[in-house]
Amino acid sequence: GLGWDIFLLDYHVEAPLTAVIHPQAMGCYRNVFQLLWRLKRIEWCITNSWRHGTAVNHALRRECSSGHPTTNDLRRTAAAGTMERSLRKISMIRRNMLHVTSNVQSYFMFEVLEVSWDTLTEK
Repeated sequence: GLGWDIFLLDYHVEAPLTAVIHPQAMGCYRNVFQLLWRLKRIEWCITNSWRHGTAVNHALRRECSSGHPTTNDLRRTAAAGTMERSLRKISMIRRNMLHVTSNVQSYFMFEVLEVSWDTLTEK
């Protein structure tokens, strides 16, 4: 995780905001920021793995579609079919992981942070 873990939310607040955004509250904000940042990193990793999986799938198809069929080619084609099914399953799992990650991010952004912000601005 080089580079991702060095980011930190820190904000200098002056009076009268120190009544609302005190050091303990900043610790909470920092924790929420770290959680959202980690979720963003997970999203990036999943998307990046999709790119790699797509490249592997294209290389596999290119390899299987070249040349005339022989006994070895038929075995290779059967193995390629097995690999393609496995890659499809991996893709489905990846899509589900991305869906969950996106939903958790949305929940925190729109159901937790925005609601808290609205409550704060109403007071």
